Order: sequence, then structure tokens, then C-alpha cells
Amino acid sequence: MPSELRFTEWFNAFEAVLWMGIAGLILWRGAELTSLSRRVRWVWAASFFLFGMSDVVEFCTGAWWQPPALIVFKAVCVFGIVFCGMQLRTPNTAPEPDDTEGGHAA
Repeated sequence: MPSELRFTEWFNAFEAVLWMGIAGLILWRGAELTSLSRRVRWVWAASFFLFGMSDVVEFCTGAWWQPPALIVFKAVCVFGIVFCGMQLRTPNTAPEPDDTEGGHAA
């Protein structure tokens, strides 16, 4: 009979869904909500998604430091999230190319 999930396990599961949901929101509505370039939005979304995946690993192992590479992985994700978030404070001076016809205007 499986043991009941502890609060920390539920919290890790919630966090994983939250971070992946933020990644989806950035991809879905990022162009409308921010002035970030497409590349920065994709890196930002990937950082959030991978951070959510690290919470899935944490859920399975029961600790944020096991396996040892997990803490390094989480730190890289946090760096990506913070770096891309800081780009919100920097005005985007270069216009983003149009998506029509593979980047060519009609």
C-alpha cells in the first residue's frame, strides 16, 4: 500500500505545475505581455519549464540536493530565469522580424 504524500511532496508537485504553467504562459502570451525578443522568451520559457522538471526530480528523490547534479541544474535554471527577467528592465531597441512568409514581409 503506497504511503500518503507528505506536504513537501505535494508542494513540489504544485511547484512543478506552477513553473511549467508559467513557461506555457510565456510562450502563449509572451509577445503580447512583454517587449522581450522571441529568443529571450524561448530561453525564459525553457528555463521555467526545466526548473519545473527539476521539481519533478526532487519529488521523486525527496531532496533538492539528490542527485548532486540537481542543485547545479536548479542553479543554472534560476540564472536563466533571472537573466531573462532582467531583460524586462532593458528596453528592446531592435524590432523583431515579422513571422509572415518565414520572416519576409509581403
